[in-house]
Amino acid sequence: MGRAYQELGHLNRDMGDEEKAVVHYRQACELNPALLAAWNSLYEYFIKNNNKPAADHALEQINKLQSLPGVLLYVDQILNEGRLGLAETKCRSFLKKNPTHTYAMSLLAEIANRLGYFDDAEFLLEKAVEFKPDDGDLRMKYASILRKKQKFSKTMEQVNILCDKYPDNLTYQAQKASEVMQNGNHEEAITLLDDILSKNPYNFSTLTSKGHAQKTLGRTDQAIQSYQSAYQIKPDHGEAFFSLANLKTYSFTRNELDSMREQVGRVDLSLRDKAYFHFALAQGCEVNGEYDEAFFHLEKGNKIKNDQSQYSIERMEKELQAQIDVCDETFFTDLGSGGYNTKDPIFILGLPRSGSTLIEQILASHSMIDGTLELPNILSIAQSLRGDDIYGKLGNYPKSMKSLTLEQRETLGKGFIEDTKNAQERCPNVHR
Repeated sequence: MGRAYQELGHLNRDMGDEEKAVVHYRQACELNPALLAAWNSLYEYFIKNNNKPAADHALEQINKLQSLPGVLLYVDQILNEGRLGLAETKCRSFLKKNPTHTYAMSLLAEIANRLGYFDDAEFLLEKAVEFKPDDGDLRMKYASILRKKQKFSKTMEQVNILCDKYPDNLTYQAQKASEVMQNGNHEEAITLLDDILSKNPYNFSTLTSKGHAQKTLGRTDQAIQSYQSAYQIKPDHGEAFFSLANLKTYSFTRNELDSMREQVGRVDLSLRDKAYFHFALAQGCEVNGEYDEAFFHLEKGNKIKNDQSQYSIERMEKELQAQIDVCDETFFTDLGSGGYNTKDPIFILGLPRSGSTLIEQILASHSMIDGTLELPNILSIAQSLRGDDIYGKLGNYPKSMKSLTLEQRETLGKGFIEDTKNAQERCPNVHR
């Protein structure tokens, strides 16, 4: 999809419609950040229009992409297009000749991550960090996969290494605050964010994060002040406006609504910010009774999100129907008893978006039950049952479950219990 937008950018540029070209180049780079030609065109536009921050960002991306071997640039591009099979083949071939190339390892880890092979992704990034321990971006990727696997102590360990190695890097400091916040310690997170703001009071993203922490603690007035300070520093920071709308109790002023309308009409605004503005305007217009405009912005915001999403209704329907066809009453009767005998886990089953998270919160209010969020382990087990059919094209899973032996089922169950012990590290109230 990104490459198609890049071509639209080229066509509009050649026809003399620079503004439409920039819109499409923006879309191309957000959908596929490895499109060098689109970044070059954006850089030229930003330089021409004296937009130094945007030009600097574009140049940073250009330099990064130009430094890559050609085959890895290609892998990066097709990976972002969702062509995981070809990307994996090319990446593995490169790594056979260059087994310690850390960027190639990180690309293969991302492929594994997208396929649900989180153990493989963790292993690759762990080794890559060992080969190149001073690469901060690499360590950040490693921390990210550790968090995804809910290895919270190890995640904090990596973030602390980054902060100790690069004490002046506010991005790493902000990441530490984010980790602390996600682990439930919002007071400590605010302290860390205030320290960043003392060094850079114009850090709009930090102000927004501070607002999130304040909102969670019920300090709505302080959160509003933080969000407003963020957009006053950067008027096109859509997340700040969206966060105000998301409070559900905030009413935008006429000046704020007009400002958002002005921003959402900009051709050089990122799709991410544009979506935020559309959703914030939808809420603001609804409160004022301007329903036609509210629906207009909802439609625009949803279209942006839909274009960026890799979700496929057809694929989901196919997967669910396969589970219905295989996992019938006869299947469970023939399977009989077995597995790893323990009462530890409580599984909440249901279709996507059917309220499973709410059920988890209700159950976790019990003093002897702790919620673990959505663990990736079951997905990893399902992926392992695909065998060689790692892309799900042959339909081996869920049919492969029929052939599981008693020993295999016990091994899978025991492995799940052992692996998910890490989830207990997260819960701030696990020892209540």
